[in-house]
Amino acid sequence: MTTDNTSGSADKGSDAPRQPQSDTTPDADQDTTRTPHRTPHPPMSTAPLKVLVATRRTQGSRPGDSIVASVADGDLVDFASMCARQPRNCGCTQSFVALHNRFVTTTAEVVERPITVEDYAHALTASIRGTSASSTLDKRDRAVAEDLLRIAALWPVGTVVERDGKDVVVRVMGLGPTDMSAEFQPGDRVRFVSTTDPELYSLLRPGALGTVAVTDDIGTIHINWDDGSCLGMILHDGTDVIERTD
Repeated sequence: MTTDNTSGSADKGSDAPRQPQSDTTPDADQDTTRTPHRTPHPPMSTAPLKVLVATRRTQGSRPGDSIVASVADGDLVDFASMCARQPRNCGCTQSFVALHNRFVTTTAEVVERPITVEDYAHALTASIRGTSASSTLDKRDRAVAEDLLRIAALWPVGTVVERDGKDVVVRVMGLGPTDMSAEFQPGDRVRFVSTTDPELYSLLRPGALGTVAVTDDIGTIHINWDDGSCLGMILHDGTDVIERTD
């Protein structure tokens, strides 16, 4: 199934309008790994909200995967505009763009953020139209923000998604938020046990020891490993497993 209007975001500075989805709840037998033709309205009046952010999780598992070095894990994303001809092998049909610099990533993750739909819309206006985040909100950008929030609301926190043209497709289904990260405090000594991430960008191996530095706002536990690595651990969806040594 395809979603008609999740893609086609305007380039930075463009005034091309983008239309929101219709308000129709998907059938019970809907394929939950792809965006439905029409997405439901989640409650969007209060924070926190589920949003899509850039992620390096699962990068490299699909031909053509990429994430620009200046795009940080956790950056809010929008949909890259598709070429007029929309060729299937064009990177624009597979890409999200980070709001802060409009550079691309082919992977995004569902997280919760303490923001409102208005906050999200203002960030879109600032990104797309090159204005300050405090400028007058463009109504078209609020519609796009609502559309992005509807899509993120479809899946649990920790879900990693990719684009396939006008579809958004699940790569890894998240298990939702947990309190696992709260079990580890700065200064705790930990041991690396395992990971399910096929692309572990580190020489870290099971048994490695390290010291917890901090837990960020999306639940990643940043650790100073004894071997010099600073690889963060993602516990809430089972990607990584660590344990205390004391």
